[in-house]
Amino acid sequence: MKNSKLLSIILGLVLLILAACNNNESKTVAVSSEDVSAFPSKEITFVVPYSPGGGFDTSVRLIAPYMEKYLPNDGTIIVKNAPGGEGNVGLSEIERAKPDGHTIGLANLPGHYANQVMDTAKYDLLNMEYVGNITTLDYITTLSAKSKYKTIEDLQNADVVNAGVVSVSSTDGLGLMAFAEELGINLNIITHEGSSEALLAAVRGDVDIVQFPYTSSVDYIESGDLVPLVMHSKERATDYPDIPTVGELGYGDLLNVTMGNRTIIATPGTPNEILTLLREAFDKAVADPDYMKQAEEAGLEFNSSNWENAEKLSNDGYNAMMSFKDLMMQDK
Repeated sequence: MKNSKLLSIILGLVLLILAACNNNESKTVAVSSEDVSAFPSKEITFVVPYSPGGGFDTSVRLIAPYMEKYLPNDGTIIVKNAPGGEGNVGLSEIERAKPDGHTIGLANLPGHYANQVMDTAKYDLLNMEYVGNITTLDYITTLSAKSKYKTIEDLQNADVVNAGVVSVSSTDGLGLMAFAEELGINLNIITHEGSSEALLAAVRGDVDIVQFPYTSSVDYIESGDLVPLVMHSKERATDYPDIPTVGELGYGDLLNVTMGNRTIIATPGTPNEILTLLREAFDKAVADPDYMKQAEEAGLEFNSSNWENAEKLSNDGYNAMMSFKDLMMQDK
């Protein structure tokens, strides 16, 4: 009797363990054909983990109407800004949402992996579902026209250089830190709610240096408020052929962390059938001639890619971030 009872207990424990393993391996929930045919049954919330007005917010507001156009059932998308917590506020909202496809969002990759590398994330981008990559951005390091520093040598000889970033968990923050580390520049990091605020801080002269997407910075460069210093791209910018690339300076490996992927994600466990509808809407949206025209007029670098490539970019971004873990932990 005792042996029989013991065997029953052991068998029960084994079944519980197997069930837990199966639940972990199968994160995508089942969905009925009625749910798929009715999707979307309400407004889709597109969460942007940044404040309004910056480049990430602009890219979402540009693509959202075209995704609406190709959603079934006259689907609508509303954009919700959820800045704060170095991405934790917006991204954790996406992760905690009901996995029914009615919540999607934007991730800045590889920048948003910094929180995970430093164990401060309230989300896990490795578990997210991927819809597509809107664009991959080239970054540029610029100086405030009001800064007393004018050259790389000036920065290297300075006791401290005030740097404007959104956070160390963003591509602009980590990229600038990595750039300064390689070139021997001592930074004083000053964080801001969004890229617009950080860029305006440089325009006012509150900070000496910023590093943001070229498309977000070019208007300030043309107005003379920002002075271009280094391009983080494989080739020189057509409009500024005299500005060297980071590779030409001998630091080409920095491109692994100073790229910016604006990637659309969905809640973990979103059914594959629903993901297919979102992915098809995205693929058709970025191929829409009207969208392409608007993207060009907005100065958006047009190099979108499908969900499979977005997922690969995500995994590659995580590995790139891990290589800079020691640098990030120093700033923690």
